[in-house]
Amino acid sequence: MAVISLLLFVAVIVLGIITKKNIGIIGLAVASVFGFFFVGMSAKEIYVAGWPTYVFFVIIASTLLFGVANVNGTTEAITKNVMYYCRGKVRGLPFVFGAVGGVLSAAGGSCFVLLIVMPIALSVAIASGLDVLMTALIVMCLIMAGSLSPLAVNGIVAKALSAEQGAINYTPMWAAYAVSMILFSVLIWIVFKGWKLGKSENTVAFLEKPAPFNKMQKLTLAVIAVVIIILVTFKYDVGLVCVVFAALLLIFNAADQKKVILSIPWNTLFLICGMGVFINVVVAAGGFQLLQDAMSNILNEKNAQPVMTVLSGLMGAVSSSTGVVMPTMFPLAGELAAGNSSLDLYAMCVGIVVGTHGVVISPLSSIGAMCIGCTPEGSVNPNRMFNVLLIAAIVFTVLATAASALGIYGLFY
Repeated sequence: MAVISLLLFVAVIVLGIITKKNIGIIGLAVASVFGFFFVGMSAKEIYVAGWPTYVFFVIIASTLLFGVANVNGTTEAITKNVMYYCRGKVRGLPFVFGAVGGVLSAAGGSCFVLLIVMPIALSVAIASGLDVLMTALIVMCLIMAGSLSPLAVNGIVAKALSAEQGAINYTPMWAAYAVSMILFSVLIWIVFKGWKLGKSENTVAFLEKPAPFNKMQKLTLAVIAVVIIILVTFKYDVGLVCVVFAALLLIFNAADQKKVILSIPWNTLFLICGMGVFINVVVAAGGFQLLQDAMSNILNEKNAQPVMTVLSGLMGAVSSSTGVVMPTMFPLAGELAAGNSSLDLYAMCVGIVVGTHGVVISPLSSIGAMCIGCTPEGSVNPNRMFNVLLIAAIVFTVLATAASALGIYGLFY
């Protein structure tokens, strides 16, 4: 069953690519049949346990908030102002938005700052002719680089768990990961030929100074600013904050409620949640455990860090980095180092941090899924974005493993 589940996982993605149908719906159907008749799961175990409820909620909450901004013209007004003041020079815009998100994330806003920064960044990308996929990947990479800071949630967890095993100095772990993500964002910019961009082809549309924000747009801007301050300062849940302020904006008639609700990306939600259910069935069938066992059985002095990078990446692709992967992998590294003096604890911890958080750009992770959820409808095919993000996560893991095998991460500790 474990092998079959992995083969089905690949088959679902290939079928979605060939038929150009929603991969999530196909995955949901396959999960239903395979999970019930072959794995022996109940309907509740398939749907309730597998449905990514938290991701589903935060995407709805954030898209409600930015649905208001889209419907009342705030997002368009922001876009026009950004384009006007950059005078059509769009080459570095993905890095500007990514840097802003990365700083906010590192300051304690956590990686969920993405839900605030990404919709605006992608709207600007669409208006200015930037590649949406390139912009999404660069912004996501830079935000995640900040999310492992000692002040952010992921960083706090990583620092505490590694310290418990004796790796007191957390700086090498964050530095290795942050540098990896920054360099990968530059590689993305090169691959997508961002360096060839001069001025936007749509510059003419932004030569005139935009009209001032109207009353409701100013209110919406103020609310978005308050949301960012609350997330960075008080660290409340991003979904709760977004839905509360989205409701307040609707109460004050900041936008047409019907249009705002219709703006929720239901097609994308089906893709994300359907694959979440399918992943749950693959895990229950033992598919990913099979891969993890195969990797862990080959651990030795020379390949300890590369194996930890890959193994953490495999786990991080299908489960929570803070709730599952790091609490599992750091104690494992501690036990291995204690039982074998030739194994470097810091080397393994760096591999865990880089591997676990490198795959967050995958659409199978909550961050990658939220990135797809933030993408304006019609700007890019959700299935294509799913495939590109998945390939990007695989490429990052391969490159990180190669860097580890070559001893490059040893420069940080």
